[in-house]
Amino acid sequence: MGYNTQKPLTTLEEIELSSLRNQDQIDDFLNKRYYPNWSGEHELIQCQGCDSVSYRHVERCSEWESGQVDYFAIYPPRVARRRPDWVDQLKKREIGELFDEVYSALQTNSKRLALMGARCLADIALNDIVGDIGGFEKKIKQAVKDGHLSGRDGNVLNAAVDAGNAAAHRNYNPSDNALSQTLDIIEHLFVNLYIMPNAASNIRQTTPPRK
Repeated sequence: MGYNTQKPLTTLEEIELSSLRNQDQIDDFLNKRYYPNWSGEHELIQCQGCDSVSYRHVERCSEWESGQVDYFAIYPPRVARRRPDWVDQLKKREIGELFDEVYSALQTNSKRLALMGARCLADIALNDIVGDIGGFEKKIKQAVKDGHLSGRDGNVLNAAVDAGNAAAHRNYNPSDNALSQTLDIIEHLFVNLYIMPNAASNIRQTTPPRK
């Protein structure tokens, strides 16, 4: 470790240093005044597979041992995804706001928060179609019974909800792939419940009848 020679000693520090006689005491005194040297680089990198361009911030510290991996962050994070345009078609503003919060969490690589937000979106949708009748399992079973979801969709949604429960209660930090798949399921739920029925209605209105 080197000492920070750029910062001069104050008068009180000079007095304190002059009173020290043991080299270990002197080293300890000077080491406490040492400030680690941080350096950083800002880079634009391009994937050699898909050609996507990302920003990478690399940080290094003089305290790190030789050969230690530099800290770096990539923006947008690999898990980030584009907010679907159909979110604007949802009638309840608070649902759109929650979707915005979920995708904002993805932009900062806050995967647990995004997963908990996805679970909350599933709860909102289920409450809308069957009411607040109990826990997730009961709501999903009722949604299947009432025909809002198929049996297969109910099982799929159960997996996404359980992942959200794990993030909220068991400190589960999902992989990028697991989080992406969970959001696929939640997006499919909203498209199936709220977007496709309106799309089908529009198609029927513009399709010429049989003659």
